Amino acid sequence: MKTKFFLRSLAAVLIVSNAVFCTAHAATAEAEAEPKETPAPADVQTKKTEPAKNSPPVKTYSVVQSDQNLAGTRLSYPVRVYAKINETNKTVCIPAGFPLRGLGLVTDQGAPVKLRALNQERFDKDAALYKLCDDDELKDGETMTPLKDAIGAPLIIEQRTNAMYTATSNGLTYGALFVPFKYQLGGSKDFKGAVSVGPYAGYKLESANWAAGLEMVGFAGLGMVKGERIKDGKPITEEIAAFSYGGALIGRIKRDIQIGLVLGQDRASKSSQYKDQGKWWLALSIGFPFSN
Repeated sequence: MKTKFFLRSLAAVLIVSNAVFCTAHAATAEAEAEPKETPAPADVQTKKTEPAKNSPPVKTYSVVQSDQNLAGTRLSYPVRVYAKINETNKTVCIPAGFPLRGLGLVTDQGAPVKLRALNQERFDKDAALYKLCDDDELKDGETMTPLKDAIGAPLIIEQRTNAMYTATSNGLTYGALFVPFKYQLGGSKDFKGAVSVGPYAGYKLESANWAAGLEMVGFAGLGMVKGERIKDGKPITEEIAAFSYGGALIGRIKRDIQIGLVLGQDRASKSSQYKDQGKWWLALSIGFPFSN
């Protein structure tokens, strides 16, 4: 029975992975196959369609990935970086390890391109601290402003700088959690294939020097479990939906691979006669972070 559960669960994981890959491949093929406009013949008159004068602009919204959305996050860079003061032409050098706090993203036509950070720290006015940057790295027309004069001012950091020199960031995080297998600590005390998937949110601790991090999160979502019901006087087992919730410790390696230890419970409807109702289970989640 355990072998059947394992094979069914493994097949479910492969089906989900294949569906995600096919969806992405179909979207790419559709974009590449989109027909291009061809010019009309010279003897055919074309009429341009003017947009309605009073029509409101179309707005689109998308969720910013957790690793890019650094609003409220305490961060520092492993190397010195340059920033602009409040979108001016004044350049300030931020020494390696200097603490900042993220304010959010500056967007260009809906796409995040820059990070807005705030220098909130009060520090000793040591001249050596401000001479960690070379003046010859400045471009024509740029002026270097002492870091002590930028306290409390919004700093604009290029997004490519943030991507090139990964910052150490501590703060809130969010993403999606996928659990394919579970071990019941209570109830049946059995290892079984039971899928749970849902969003999570919590707090993260990261180290740019070690390229690793730890997230302490809580999650809630949908799960699939096996329940029993009576049909024609005989008990039958079937897949039923359940509400899954719990907490997890998620470790990240190289910001690309995550390994999570998950503790949770499943609750199905009372009529389902689910024998592990509200019993704790333990699971290991291994995969790639959806927030990337």
